[in-house]
Amino acid sequence: MKPATWISLLLLAAGCGASSPHEGLDRKPVPVILYLVDTLRADHLGCYGYERDTSPALDSLAADGVRFESCQATSCWTKPASASVLTGLLPSQHGAVHKVSVLPTEHLLAAEAFQAAGYRTGAFGANGFIFGTEQGFNRGFDVFKTGGALIGGDSEHMDVRSDVLVDAALDWVSEAPDDPFFLYVHTIDPHDPYVPTDSFRDRFTEPTASGNESTTVSHLIENKDIGPPYLDRTVGLYDAEIAYADQELGKLLDGLKDLGIYDEALVVFVADHGEEFLDHGGFGHNPKLYQEVVRVPLVVKFPDSFDQPGLRGSVHEQRVSQVDVLPTLMDAVGIELGEPDLKKLAGTSLLDKVLNPPLDPLDVITICEANVSGVYSKSITQGDWKYIRTWSPYQEELLFDLATDPLELRDLAPGDPPKLAELRELLSSHVMREDRGWTVSLHNRSGAPLRLTGLLQFDGPPLAGLDPLHMELDAVDASLRDGPIGQGRLQVDAVDGKSQKMRATIGDRVLPLELQVTTPLAAYDGRAAWFYTVLEPGDQDACVFIPSEGTENLRLSLFAEGATATPEYVFLGPELTQPHAMPLDFDALESRSEEFIIPGQPDPAVITTDLPIAVWVWKNLDMQAGEVALSADTEAHLRELGYFGD
Repeated sequence: MKPATWISLLLLAAGCGASSPHEGLDRKPVPVILYLVDTLRADHLGCYGYERDTSPALDSLAADGVRFESCQATSCWTKPASASVLTGLLPSQHGAVHKVSVLPTEHLLAAEAFQAAGYRTGAFGANGFIFGTEQGFNRGFDVFKTGGALIGGDSEHMDVRSDVLVDAALDWVSEAPDDPFFLYVHTIDPHDPYVPTDSFRDRFTEPTASGNESTTVSHLIENKDIGPPYLDRTVGLYDAEIAYADQELGKLLDGLKDLGIYDEALVVFVADHGEEFLDHGGFGHNPKLYQEVVRVPLVVKFPDSFDQPGLRGSVHEQRVSQVDVLPTLMDAVGIELGEPDLKKLAGTSLLDKVLNPPLDPLDVITICEANVSGVYSKSITQGDWKYIRTWSPYQEELLFDLATDPLELRDLAPGDPPKLAELRELLSSHVMREDRGWTVSLHNRSGAPLRLTGLLQFDGPPLAGLDPLHMELDAVDASLRDGPIGQGRLQVDAVDGKSQKMRATIGDRVLPLELQVTTPLAAYDGRAAWFYTVLEPGDQDACVFIPSEGTENLRLSLFAEGATATPEYVFLGPELTQPHAMPLDFDALESRSEEFIIPGQPDPAVITTDLPIAVWVWKNLDMQAGEVALSADTEAHLRELGYFGD
C-alpha cells in the first residue's frame, strides 16, 4: 500500500475532522491564545494533583475551562510534538522529526488558517527548533519573534525567559485588542538547565554549602550515582522554574482581563513534552516514551458565550492527544478547512469530545512516536492499556496497564502474550515506518578510542532529515556539535600531503574544514552532509538520514582514523552482506531485492570476525508493521470512496 493511500486510510478510520455537530454554539471570531510551556510534565502541577504550589495561575485557568486529565504528547521532544500541536498531524505525517528537518510547506499551520480568515497572527517564543526561521514554523505569522528581536532578549540566544515573551505578547495584543487575533506563546523556563530566579529557587529548594547551584541534565547523566538530597534539590529547581513560568502565564491572563477580552477569548494551555527524574533510570526528555515524558497538561478555556454544560470547571477523563488542538481551534471559531487539509488531520475537536464523550473510553486511541538520536520507537494507548515498541537501536516490546500501574513499573508483556499480540496488531494498523530513511550504525570493536567520520554526497534538494546520536556534525567547529545544522555544499580541493582541505557552506556561513585522511577523497563540488564521532572501545553511535524527494546519486563515505572504511568493515541488511565498494551508492542499494529491508538492528553476535570497526547500514522500513488487516466491510467501504483506486 502506498504511503499516501495509507495516511488517507488512517485518517478516515479515525473519523478525523474539525467540525462539531453542536450548531447552537456561537462560533465567531474571538481572541485565540495558544500558550505552550516547554518541558512541563503534568504531574508537577497543582490542578493535576501535585502537592507543591507550582501553578496557581494555571489552576485558576482550569477552573474557568476544561482540564484534560490524560493528554498524550505525540513525541518526546520539542520539534515533532510542537509541530503536531500546530498542524494536527502525527510526526510520521508532518515529517519534522529530526534536528535539521524542515516542516514541509504542504502541511497547513494553524497560523495560516487564521491569517487566511482575517486574523492578526503573532508568535513569541524561545526554542530554536521552532523559532529558528529555517525550521519552517513561521508561515502564516505576521509577527514571529524570538531572542534579540524582543525587548530584553539576547541576540546570541533564543532561550529568553517567559517574562520577556509575555511582555512582548501583551504589547502586540494591545496594538489592536478589538481585532480578532491568534497569539502563540512558547516559553521554555522549565527546560534544562534549571536556573530559576533567586526568589523562586529559595521557595522550592534548600541552599547548598556552596550556594544554591543550578543544574543541567547532562550533569545528572554524568553523575548517575547521585543521592536523594541532590535529586530532591534538582526536582526543586525544576519546580521553581515551573512556578516562575506560571507567574508569567498569570500576567498574560491578567493583561487580557485588563483589556476586557479574557471572557470571550479561547485560551489553550499545553506542553510539548515532560521530563524524567530517574522515574525509569534516566533524566531529561528521552525517547523512552514513558508517561513522565509523554503525558502533558492540556487546559482549554472556551469563550463565555459557549454556554454549555461541561465547558467550565470540568475535568475530561478520556485520553486525548496534541493532534486534537488544531481541530479544536478551527472548530471553536468556525473556520472551515479545505477538504485536503481536513482529510489529513489525525485528531478531532476537543469541543466535540467534551460535549459528546465516547460511550466506550476503550475506543479512544492515542499514538506517540520517537524517531530521534538513533532511536525509532512508537507507542499506542487504548483505554488503560499502553504498548511501546522499539525497533532501533534495539528491539523491545513493553506492555502496561495504566489503571493499575500508572507509573509503568510492571511490564506485562512476558505474561500476557494475547494482549501483547492484540496491541501489536493495533499499532501496526495505525502507523507505518518511513520508507525513505536510512540508519548508519558505527561500532568500535577495537581496544582503543576510534575517530569515525561520515560524509554524504548527493545531488538534488537538501536532505529531509539528518539526525546524529551524540555525534558532532563537524570535528572542527564546536558550535555544530549535535546541533540543528550539518549539511550544505562542500568543495573538496586537491590533497596536500596528508591533509585534504575542504570548503563547506551552510547557508551564508563558510566553514574552513580540514580532514586528516590517509585515503584522499576525489575532487568534489556539490551538496553534502557530514558527521563525526569519537568512540571509546566497545561504544557505538548512529546517524539517521532521510533523503528528500528528488535526491539522487546519494553516496556515503566512511573514514576510521582518516582511512577509508573498506567494504569488509561494512554490513548491509538482514543478511549482513557486504558492499562491493566504498563509497556506498544508495541508488544501487535501492535497486537490490527486498532482502535489504530489515525491521531492526542485527544482533552483534552475528558478526564473528575480529574487525576493529563494524558499520551496519539498513533501510528504515519494517514490513511487518506496515501490514494492514481490514474487514471485508471496511475494505468495501474504502473502495467505494476511491481509496484503493482501480
